[in-house]
Parts: sequence; structure tokens; C-alpha cells
Amino acid sequence: PWICLYISFVLLRCHNWYIVASFIAYLTWMVFFQTFSRRGGLKQQWLRRLKWWTWFAQYFPIHLHKTCELPPDRPYLFGCHPHGIISLGAFCNFATEATGFEEKFPGINLRLLTLKANFRIPFYGLYLSMLGICDASKESCNYILEKSAGNSIILVLGGAKESLDARPSNEYILTLKNRKGFVK
Repeated sequence: PWICLYISFVLLRCHNWYIVASFIAYLTWMVFFQTFSRRGGLKQQWLRRLKWWTWFAQYFPIHLHKTCELPPDRPYLFGCHPHGIISLGAFCNFATEATGFEEKFPGINLRLLTLKANFRIPFYGLYLSMLGICDASKESCNYILEKSAGNSIILVLGGAKESLDARPSNEYILTLKNRKGFVK
């Protein structure tokens, strides 16, 4: 996101008025008309299958273990825990094809959900949408789950509070046990 903000700053400081006008038009569209984040994203398989995601999964190492069959004739709401600082495990497993989600669960069209604020950063929100990531609003959840059978969502439980409690130690502070809501 910082690179996207830097590019935005440079574009606004540019002396070519065509570039500045184009960027302002993009910002206007992004703020007032962009609905990808609430309407299932712009999932681009070529971006999700890039080789660097496999290297990313191997470096950390991140794995996806299948424990049961999931019939693709119904929608699913998955919860992923722990949240961690920036949810790299959830991102790698469910926003990319680095660990083979589509091979392991054919017919399940999964969308990872994140904060709505992430889609307000110029270019970054579009990038997230192209990975199939959507905002975690009620409107977005309902739209995805009701669209067709096999459409599913995954929420990373714990939220910002739990990510702030993440520390490199053996002690884990579980925010989830104090939460109220539909996932407890």
C-alpha cells in the first residue's frame, strides 16, 4: 500500500496536466463509482497463479491441508484463525493459487474478505480486487453468498485488535473469546 500511496503522490505532483487530470478522474471513479470490492471483486486467475506466489508460500512456509470433501453445490462461510499481523497465511492460501486451493476444492469460488479501508488506497484496492479479495461488509457478504452455488467467503477472525496483540513469543492473546457476534 505504501508504494501505491507514493505513486499517487508523484502523479499529483506531476507537471503534465493530462496525467494529473487522468489521475483525478481515476480517484473520482474510485471514490464514487467503484463497486468491485462489494460485488465479488475482479478475480484474475493469471494474477493469482503467478510463480512468485509459490515462492512466497515456500519461503514462509505456508501449506493448505485438506481434511474433508466440500460439495460445491452450496455456499460456505469459512473462518480463518489466528489473524496475525497482516494475515499472510490467509492471503497466500485463499487470495492466490500458491497452495492449490482450486485443485483441492474444485467448484468452490472463494473470496477472502478484508477491511473496506484497504480499497480506498489508490491502485491497491484495484490490485486486491484482481486477486478476488472483497470488503468484509454485510452487503458484500450477502452479494457473494447469494450470487450462485459454490460461492464462498472467508473471514480472518480476531480483527485489528488481535493483530495488534501479535508478538513473537509462545504466549498467544486470544481476542476471539471476548468477541460478540456470529462467529465465537
